[in-house]
Amino acid sequence: MDAVRWKTATFAGHQLRYAVAGSGPAVVMPKKDRGSYVPFERLADQYTMVQIEPLGFCRSDRPDPYPSTGIHEQILAVCDQEDIPEFAVWGFSQSGAMACTIAQATPRTRLMVCGGFNVLRGCPTRGLPG
Repeated sequence: MDAVRWKTATFAGHQLRYAVAGSGPAVVMPKKDRGSYVPFERLADQYTMVQIEPLGFCRSDRPDPYPSTGIHEQILAVCDQEDIPEFAVWGFSQSGAMACTIAQATPRTRLMVCGGFNVLRGCPTRGLPG
């Protein structure tokens, strides 16, 4: 695996922390949790892995008030900075709900991998365009 590069993007005047490793088609993982370390490392041999810490999580800013935009816009800000036109999104549990919301909100998501979240019950729609 290539060395993990920690970077910062700006969204709505706040700092988003994210990690990038590997090369190839992009896989975005919103929110860092213990269960994401192994797939991130293993998949970096074949994919560009991007692990994003959304606002309010880990080392990203914790704005008050929190921006009223959707989480997908934070993801797209990082993807734009990394010149990623399309991506797969991967999440489990809370980040699975985030992945579902991101996939629903932007056509730039080409594939969603979601575990620990019942996608058949639907995604929250607050903050989505249209």
